[in-house]
Amino acid sequence: MESAVLKKNPNKIRTSLSRKIFLAVIIVILSLWSILCILPFIYILAVSLSSRSAVSAGIVTFWPVDFTLNSYAYLLQQSAFFVAFGISVARVLVGTAVCLAVTALAAYPLAFARKKLKGRRFYVCLILMCMFFNGGTVPTYCMIAAYGLVDSFWVLILPGALSPWNLILLVNFFRNVPNEMLEAAEIEGAGDYRILLQIVLPVSLPIIATITLLSVVGHWNNWFDAYLYMNNSSKWPLQTYIYNIMESFQKLEYNMQQYPPEQIEEMLKSNDMTLRSAQIFISMIPILCVYPFMQRYFVQGILLGSVKE
Repeated sequence: MESAVLKKNPNKIRTSLSRKIFLAVIIVILSLWSILCILPFIYILAVSLSSRSAVSAGIVTFWPVDFTLNSYAYLLQQSAFFVAFGISVARVLVGTAVCLAVTALAAYPLAFARKKLKGRRFYVCLILMCMFFNGGTVPTYCMIAAYGLVDSFWVLILPGALSPWNLILLVNFFRNVPNEMLEAAEIEGAGDYRILLQIVLPVSLPIIATITLLSVVGHWNNWFDAYLYMNNSSKWPLQTYIYNIMESFQKLEYNMQQYPPEQIEEMLKSNDMTLRSAQIFISMIPILCVYPFMQRYFVQGILLGSVKE
């Protein structure tokens, strides 16, 4: 009977009882771990949808109490919110494109031009030093001011365009590209730019997708650079704008005379905790929308990048 079953299913893999128990335990552990990761976000969502009094009383758990959208309404009803949102979207698009272009152009000679690029080891050591040391806030601000980038959109893009960590990741991945492909392209008369664009980058899509995702998340979540280098609040991205709202709530009881009565009434419908929770979810929505598409391209990049010598 067993031989007949094997003949019908020749590709069937027999699993022992111990392996089944092991897989069941792993599934249970991973499921519990996933629940532990999801519960804080459920709690934050419940807090953002609860009333001020319920949050202050500490009776909110994983379900909203006195359901209300006051926190989201306060954040969304002001036109400055949409301006800041647009600036954040522009920052993500431009910043990610600049990051990929600069990183790829810097990684290619460090990975392949070992004989052509003089002082390659010096540049690598210099990049490694940048991962552990920086010039400090004051010298960095003086340099940015000297270049005329204060209150400019490019102050959000150029200072962090080249990440040493991303560069090292890309260099190490480029080194896995077979030399035979590069030599064949050189024999056919291809230049460095053509080799980079038509050979190296297409087989490096996994790391390109990874760097893209890291850059998108970094630009979207960064608020400190705009807060430090931009004096004009109308040019702030979304995260800096929301952070300023958080500070306004914390100082509300000391500076109520600075706000009009209508704004004070709207702000008192929520508190700092509910607005922080709303801030987290507003910040998460674009990333949650982008990540599934990035994951699809990441898997596709693995298939395209599986080059065998």
